[in-house]
Amino acid sequence: MEIRAVVHFLWKKGQSNKEILSDVSDVYGDDSTTLRTIQRWTKRFKSGDESLNEQTRSGRPENPDLTKKVQELMETDPFISQKKIC
Repeated sequence: MEIRAVVHFLWKKGQSNKEILSDVSDVYGDDSTTLRTIQRWTKRFKSGDESLNEQTRSGRPENPDLTKKVQELMETDPFISQKKIC
């Protein structure tokens, strides 16, 4: 979300997508994002959706209790098999 906020800020300043990519790459590195991603975000900003959060997606919801249990198992035995975790 941090890079998206930077992209939003630079877009509000009137920079082009290529200028935004250049500035973001200078600070976060060349592998931080792509021109296509910046184009998609700025297109969304232009359409009026200036939310910086991800849009909700359908799919299986996270189960934090299960995630915590799996993390505890892996901390106890880092070489535990998938079969034993299941």
